[in-house]
Amino acid sequence: MENQLRQAAGDEGYQGGFVEHYIIPIIYPVELHFDVQVLLGLAALGINIVIYVLVYYRYKLNQGR
Repeated sequence: MENQLRQAAGDEGYQGGFVEHYIIPIIYPVELHFDVQVLLGLAALGINIVIYVLVYYRYKLNQGR
């Protein structure tokens, strides 16, 4: 729809869809190397594991009451 409106206004628009044009470059910048992506992914995984373990133990403590 955005491309259609741009073309109606006399602009060329862009190739691909909205997500491909705007979101992907934010999530995967060109200068972000594979090893940094892996490190960030492992950090996110580690944070999630810690949070789930804390929630689990808090739940278990409340079950004992």
